[in-house]
Amino acid sequence: MAGPNVQFGFSRSATRLDEYLEWVRVADEAGADIIGFGDGQDLWVDPYVTLTLTAANTSRARVGPTVTNPVTRHPAVTAGAIASLQQFSGGRAFLGIGTGLSALRNIGEKYATVAELEEYIRAV
Repeated sequence: MAGPNVQFGFSRSATRLDEYLEWVRVADEAGADIIGFGDGQDLWVDPYVTLTLTAANTSRARVGPTVTNPVTRHPAVTAGAIASLQQFSGGRAFLGIGTGLSALRNIGEKYATVAELEEYIRAV
């Protein structure tokens, strides 16, 4: 009987790309299976620029936002961004989507309901 498929990953946000990319290289060297970046528009650098740089500086880890939300990113924008990341990374992209509680609280917006989240996921 085969054992469970255990993977490990890291997620971190940053305001400086140079520091983040140094961290990405360490995570990659440590054998990370997943490397994520938060989508906090008023707190950190842009997630899709950062994730593209992450993909360029890694060779095997899956890369993606942890997590984006339906309020600050139109579904067409998210779909285009994640499709581009998927293409650039050679199929290593993942997409985390949530209601946006903390990212939205910081800018005074109300987080999405579960129904709105479902609609957004279907649209993306």
